[in-house]
Formats: sequence, structure tokens, C-alpha cells
Amino acid sequence: MALIAHEDKPIFHIAPAAGWVNDPNGPFMYKGQYHLFYQHLPEGCEWAFGLVWGHAVSADLIHWEHLPHAMVPTAKSLDADGCFSGCATVDTDGTPILLYTGVRLRTNVDAQPPPPPECDLNLPFIESQLYALPADPDDPLLVDWVKEAAPFIGVPPPNMNLTGWRDPFVVERPCSANDYEWVVLMGSGIKEVGGATIVYRTRSLKHKDSWRYDGLLCVGDGDTGAVWECPLIVQLNPLPAGALPLGSSSHARLAMGNRKHSLSRINSSSSGGGTTAAAPAADGLVQQQQQHGEPQRQDATAHNSSSSSCDGVKVKRELISSCDGVSMG
Repeated sequence: MALIAHEDKPIFHIAPAAGWVNDPNGPFMYKGQYHLFYQHLPEGCEWAFGLVWGHAVSADLIHWEHLPHAMVPTAKSLDADGCFSGCATVDTDGTPILLYTGVRLRTNVDAQPPPPPECDLNLPFIESQLYALPADPDDPLLVDWVKEAAPFIGVPPPNMNLTGWRDPFVVERPCSANDYEWVVLMGSGIKEVGGATIVYRTRSLKHKDSWRYDGLLCVGDGDTGAVWECPLIVQLNPLPAGALPLGSSSHARLAMGNRKHSLSRINSSSSGGGTTAAAPAADGLVQQQQQHGEPQRQDATAHNSSSSSCDGVKVKRELISSCDGVSMG
């Protein structure tokens, strides 16, 4: 809840005392507390570089306590000009972890050098994929976080002509159906084509040598945005026939049920410059946050003969794995 009283402030939604807020990251439950993180500029009401991660906790998802910022930019580092969005989850060893995109402005002479030409997107800012761990895992509030200076993925895939590369989102936790690997999405786009979602796999979130590029989940066209930020896949349980409408006292119980749904399997069968990836199953939903304010729309071009097109978004046809659950990120 908001820290200050104001008739225009939300009552049952998280809001900081002041400043810009966007992109919730999380939540997850840890030691009896729900943890929610969000993009925040405490001293301005318009988006700008220098974004921090706000942090709030709750025992009931109604009463919230705001904590000190979980992450702030570090001078001369890979996130010198902003801790951009990502996700929050709990690692297989039970330790919470924050995955995020750090950015540094190309004009920042104190920041680290640009990537090699084949991996340089030539944007005004340079993106790296980073993580942070709690300073004290025994603290149920997780007040203090320690950022790892080295990235878990340092540069985007080479020679792909990308328009962006940010906002990692854990879509599958390790399980037998996915060969005990994490499956992580990354928001992106392809120049003169449209928005795209990149797939990565890894056996360890923290070990950079374990990460591998696994193709494109889907590709759009100019009508669906040049960059797809914060790509999410969410499992939705359909209500049974005759279910009560949203808002009824029994709705939550009926919506949960006992049925388990699978994600579609994302397989990589890249050869040369081609990539393959997968469509979500019928009981899944891909949600994309499009980047707004693009100067102009760009025409779509054919990207892969194995893809299908629906409402301007090309989605690959292969199947993906069925895990018992998707990480809340």
C-alpha cells in the first residue's frame, strides 16, 4: 500500500511514496512473506535512466511493507545507468535470486567498454544480463541484496540484427520433462522484421558457461512492435462448465482445481542462420509488452518456412516440455 495518504492513490495495490513505477517483478513466497519487486524512479514521475528495483513484502497480499531498494545502479559497472526489468524466483537450492538486465549508456565514459561488433546492437545503451542474491538468506524480509558483477550472459547472440535484448523471465524450472534445465525468455526484436522472443536454457542460473541460446520462440511484424519487452508465458486453468463468474466467493477454488497444464516444448534445431522454436499449447498464453513510441512500423518478412502466422505473429510449431509448474517471475 502507499506510504502516504492521497485520494488518487490506490488502496489495495502496491504504490511507492512518490516517483515513477512500472514492471512488477515477482512475486515469490519466502519464509512466510510474499516478495514483490518493481521498476522505480524515486525522484521523478517520468521514465528515465537510473532505474532501481523497489521492494515490498506482505503476508497476505493486501497489507504491504515497503523496504529499502533491492538494487540500485553501481557506477562504472554493467548496470551503471539502470537496473532494468527481469524476474525474481527461488533457485533449486532454496535461495532467492533476482535476474535482471543492467544497462550502461554508450556516452558514459566511466562504464565498461562495448561488446564486440558482431554482438553490438548499436543502441544508445548497452545491455547485459545480471543477477543478485540475498546478503542474508535467513532474513525473511530479504532486506539486503548483493549484485554479482559478472554477467550470467554477457552479450546477445551474434549477427542477428536485434533491436533489443532484455528482461529475462524464467518460464520453466528444471524437471525431468525439460532435461532438468531452466528455460528463460528474453525480450527482443529483429530489425526490419518485428518483435521477437529469445529462448535460453541452462542447468545453473549463476554459472555463465552453462547458458546456451536455444532459438526464437516467436517473431512478429511491424504491426506488433519493433521490440517485445518483458515476454511472459503464463499457464491459465480454464474454468469448468457452469463455473461461477469472476468475483464470486467460489471462483478462486473453481479456477485452481486439480488439473495440471503443460507448456509447449521449445526445441532448438538451428542450422546455419536458421532457428526453430515452439508455440505455446492451447492452454497457455503468450503475453508480450510491446515497446511504445517506435518512430515507424516496419514491414514483416518471412523468417522461417516452418512457422505459422496468426494476427501478425509468427510462432514455431514444435512441441515443448510439460513441467508441473512454472516459476513465478
